[in-house]
Amino acid sequence: MARKPDLTAHPNPLRAGALLGVWALVVPAGLGALALAISLLAELPLVGLLFIAMAVLVLAAGCVGVLAALDMLRQPAPILTISRDGLRDLRLSDQTIPWEALDWRRALLSTVRANGDTVQLRLSPEIKLRPAARAMALANRALKRPPCSVLTFALEVDAATIAQAMARHKDPWERPTGKG
Repeated sequence: MARKPDLTAHPNPLRAGALLGVWALVVPAGLGALALAISLLAELPLVGLLFIAMAVLVLAAGCVGVLAALDMLRQPAPILTISRDGLRDLRLSDQTIPWEALDWRRALLSTVRANGDTVQLRLSPEIKLRPAARAMALANRALKRPPCSVLTFALEVDAATIAQAMARHKDPWERPTGKG
């Protein structure tokens, strides 16, 4: 008989839909910025090129956000499972990530724009990430952050509950960071 997982987390459809809506607004904003940037090329080539680069980044972020939100909405519930076998977050990977292949910490994030509580992950290179998670990991590495996070906004559990379940199987690499 299979042992019951320590924690399962289901998506909150209202929050996941809101996330999709926000990212869906970023895509046309990126397209509009790209059109404006192209129109600047003739008269101000350097400024136009700079704006094109920024518009492409906004557009790419919007597309990745939309894909990630759609991916989450399509996933069968639960999308997060924590058990003695490891962590399974269907937004990150199709496989259960064994405890030996990950390090984790709870991070309390506080910036001018937002406050948040998340669980950050460092994964072994052999873990195959889903496309949206891979894109996010690349962006996080560029920002010198841990590559992956267990995002809780669209889930029906919080980061503290996830961290407690994870701590039953593996200690974090450090205690909560940031202001909180």
